[in-house]
Amino acid sequence: ALKEQSTRREEGASLYRQFAEYGLHYGPSFRTVQELYIDESYALARLKVAESLKGDFAQFILHPSMIDGALQTAAGLAGNVSPRTPYLPFAVDELEILRPVPQTCYAYAERAHAHEQSHAGVTRFNIRLLIERGDVLVRITNLYVRPLPRPLAGRPSGALRIA
Repeated sequence: ALKEQSTRREEGASLYRQFAEYGLHYGPSFRTVQELYIDESYALARLKVAESLKGDFAQFILHPSMIDGALQTAAGLAGNVSPRTPYLPFAVDELEILRPVPQTCYAYAERAHAHEQSHAGVTRFNIRLLIERGDVLVRITNLYVRPLPRPLAGRPSGALRIA
């Protein structure tokens, strides 16, 4: 139902091209967002672990590439408000793991307390990792993101590579 309600759909590759424009270069291991569905109040992403990481995936309750995909989902929603501004996470109030995360799942991000005034562009999000039928696996409460003042790509040593 959330997919059908969204006003915009993007392929994951499009999201990673946008990140690259700002000097954030995600390697194959951290390109977990396959599809991104965006509406005014939420973003929903289908996440899938990279083939190269499947061998040791079972060693993790919450694989680092999957949690990063959840954070990328929030960045997609933040970019919906200000599409030419990249946002980076810098703090989180709470992370609750309810069940192990499978190799494919969904991340649902929504603004936390959208009515509050932000300081210096700081925005808060709540994120849930879900299986397709909607069961919650992980809750992230109050993920704080802030805008980068200008793209990293224009600076010779400013690009960030995330392998």
